Amino acid sequence: MSAERLENDEEIPLCPLDSGTQLPSVGNYARLDRFMRVEEVLYVTGMSCSTLYRKIGRGTFPRQVNLGVNMVAWRESQIADWMQNPT
Repeated sequence: MSAERLENDEEIPLCPLDSGTQLPSVGNYARLDRFMRVEEVLYVTGMSCSTLYRKIGRGTFPRQVNLGVNMVAWRESQIADWMQNPT
């Protein structure tokens, strides 16, 4: 289901983009970096979890950013840079 409905049958989009909101063009704004969680990093790089953390320990992979007490992520731009020249 892509939206919730109010009592008066008004649809509320679950995602702001579902409402037809246009994103600003990249030419006018600096590209926003986003965070990638471990599952996505593993999928994109094709590495196993143990290989990922071994490379982090050796300093050959970007370090994660702490987002909360039990939450870490990586910056998409750093992963993309690493993928251009994996070590």
